[in-house]
Amino acid sequence: MRIRTFLLPKLLLITTLVIANPSYVKAGGPILNAPIRNPILPLNLQLLSGAQFFGRLLPALINVGLVIGAVVFFFMLLLGAVQWISSGGDKGAVEAARGKITNALIGLVVLFSLYAIITLVGRFFGVNLTFFNLNVLKIG
Repeated sequence: MRIRTFLLPKLLLITTLVIANPSYVKAGGPILNAPIRNPILPLNLQLLSGAQFFGRLLPALINVGLVIGAVVFFFMLLLGAVQWISSGGDKGAVEAARGKITNALIGLVVLFSLYAIITLVGRFFGVNLTFFNLNVLKIG
């Protein structure tokens, strides 16, 4: 009795969702080979396969990360400079400003190192990591 009260509502809900699905009703049954699309994405991205989509997504994320890192460096350097200028000779404030500038410069070195590693790996393996082509991984 307890199993029936637990499973029956869930089974009824799943059956209702499947039968009420417009694509199911239009085709007269389940669509087995229909592509899965995200209606929120623009049409040019909806038509891409998963490999093609990630082939566009990963380079974009790498490039955006590099740009964000450069912008953060600029603002941290600017903030450290303003803090240094406005310190008024206070040793603690000057040290804090010097630390901010030093951290910003270390971040820039890390950012350039990351870019160099990405470029080096890309040239070494013959893969452009700022442009992915995953269609070579297709099976069949």
